[in-house]
Amino acid sequence: MRNMIIGICSVVFLLMIILVGSTVFGRNARQTELDNALNTSMKNALETLDSDRNYIPKTNDELVSVFTQLFLQEIDSKSDATVEVLDVDVQKKLLSAKATLTYNHLNGKKGTLTSTKTIVMEQSKNLNGFVTVNYTWTDTDPETGAAYGKSTTFHNYQDKSLSVKDSAKTWKLAAATGIKDSNESSDESTYEDVKSVDFKDAAGNKVTLKVGESYSCDTLSKIKIDNVDVYSSLNFTQN
Repeated sequence: MRNMIIGICSVVFLLMIILVGSTVFGRNARQTELDNALNTSMKNALETLDSDRNYIPKTNDELVSVFTQLFLQEIDSKSDATVEVLDVDVQKKLLSAKATLTYNHLNGKKGTLTSTKTIVMEQSKNLNGFVTVNYTWTDTDPETGAAYGKSTTFHNYQDKSLSVKDSAKTWKLAAATGIKDSNESSDESTYEDVKSVDFKDAAGNKVTLKVGESYSCDTLSKIKIDNVDVYSSLNFTQN
């Protein structure tokens, strides 16, 4: 009798391990699928603006339509996918979107994943003071206890304060991309990774953010987007 109880408990314990493992694996696999689908579809949609195809998007709505179709084609798992366009500009070749994936765990409960990304294919020299700011942090799934990444993206313009994701922790500047060269005869610019970013505070004093260093929300909120240098993106991670 004792051996039977031990055997039953062992089987139940094994099934629980399999269930938890499958849940975590399924979530990670779908998150990867969602991230890749969003990245690929956004790049392919923006590339149609410079393609030799018969159909080239001319308006923001047309670009959104192309992107949405491409995104849905990239989702292969048994999930419900939706996408929200946060910002789009055909002329600036800018596309920012948030994708959501909803699916069922093996235990019948619903799971939800999100992914946010912003891509600027080319940036005009006339866009001085335009900055995309992305904050990424780790959250915990209340259903499984598994850690997963979350992010939010802001679009900041000339004479505006840098947008900040509120947090009791500090934000580390993990990467920054800026204009390397601006062609005066056209609206095209080339980009490169940079080690530091120069801005100004409300008093007009120079403020330098260095890649690899951490900053409080209070410090970041006092930074003003000014026509000092143009940086297409700042990527912060939570410490």
